[in-house]
Amino acid sequence: MDLYLGGKVVVVTGGSRGIGRSICQIFSQEGAKLVINFFRHEQEAKKVVNIVEKSGSQAIAVKANIEERKAVEKMVQKSLDKFERIDVLVNNAGINISGSITTITEKEWDKVLRNHLNGTFNCTQVIIPYMIKQRYGKI
Repeated sequence: MDLYLGGKVVVVTGGSRGIGRSICQIFSQEGAKLVINFFRHEQEAKKVVNIVEKSGSQAIAVKANIEERKAVEKMVQKSLDKFERIDVLVNNAGINISGSITTITEKEWDKVLRNHLNGTFNCTQVIIPYMIKQRYGKI
């Protein structure tokens, strides 16, 4: 399968585990350079970096709470410092709250919204100007 990712720089939020980890593996097999975002799972993120490097590509793991705009700005700057561009953003990060709609609290629901919605908004809004400037980008 050729996804035309050779040499492209891909930021994957929540890239240390689960679906994010699989996305990183597939993209690296296609020749992409990876920025693996994590917040709590540093060891898992380092393992993904090793997997990517074994595939012959490059990767960095960057800790950032995507709910916080400043943290996203720092993550993007580290990405640019390493790879000089960002071509693809995969808004994959998410959190799971145990329980159902009848049992979770409003505070827990607010946390889900902050992560899923605000995190996606922050990452997209911070990265898009760089994509516009380079006249290329996929989200």
